[in-house]
Amino acid sequence: MQYFEIDNTTTYIIIKGPKFVEYIDGGKNYIKSDLEWINECEYKATITEITVPNTPYKIGDFMTVKIDRISNKIVYYTATFQGFSFTGKFKIIT
Repeated sequence: MQYFEIDNTTTYIIIKGPKFVEYIDGGKNYIKSDLEWINECEYKATITEITVPNTPYKIGDFMTVKIDRISNKIVYYTATFQGFSFTGKFKIIT
């Protein structure tokens, strides 16, 4: 998957089983998280490894993400991190 709003093809996300990896700068840096599914449309992602410099995230931080809908290979979501919520979109790539 890639972020839909960002015109940047060097950042991409792979979800495989209970693992979530966000590769940044073509894989030069990454954020790895363990996923805990709350229900079929919502998960908690807890950071286990991070190599991204100057980021507000650290190991042990978690974000909850609710998948609001999927339409035409676009995943619409609402995420909450440290009490702040925001919406976003991923496009599914194969």
